[in-house]
Amino acid sequence: MKARSTQECVGVAVDPVRGHLYWTQKGPAKGGVGRILRAGIEIPDGGSAGRRSDVEELWTGLPEPIDLHIDGDWLYWTDRGTPPAGNTLNRAPLPGPGRAGTPPEILAGGFAEAIGLAVDGEAGIAYVSDLGGHIRGVPLPGGPAAGGAEREIVSLPFPLTGLSGIDGVGGVDS
Repeated sequence: MKARSTQECVGVAVDPVRGHLYWTQKGPAKGGVGRILRAGIEIPDGGSAGRRSDVEELWTGLPEPIDLHIDGDWLYWTDRGTPPAGNTLNRAPLPGPGRAGTPPEILAGGFAEAIGLAVDGEAGIAYVSDLGGHIRGVPLPGGPAAGGAEREIVSLPFPLTGLSGIDGVGGVDS
């Protein structure tokens, strides 16, 4: 049986297009046993919330995955834990059904316990909050901001956790 700290859900992302729910299980602090899992939005016939046949373990051995965001065909996540893979912003392509995730790409590091995440795919920027009171903007590879420098958006004297983006704010939707 797995230790309770490896079974606690931390971050969640819903993919209504493909019909999946993704979640993180960070594991113990600095434990290196974090996981990202996936299941269908609909419970399979004959199953229940506690007994599902469709749970897939996509990534294992992660430092401490926290928040998730899906943008297009990519899954983004923040990861606490020990560097070099911890305190990072990561991404990997969404794996096909029944397939494990490929090794993640680290997009940025050096966070003070990376927590919150909001991705603006249209602008090509990921926003990451951390327990050090910072929000950083990270340009995404292949996006409109690619090649630009990371920048600190906010620096406050208290920890920051979750983030959320709102479509259409600051512009005119056509």
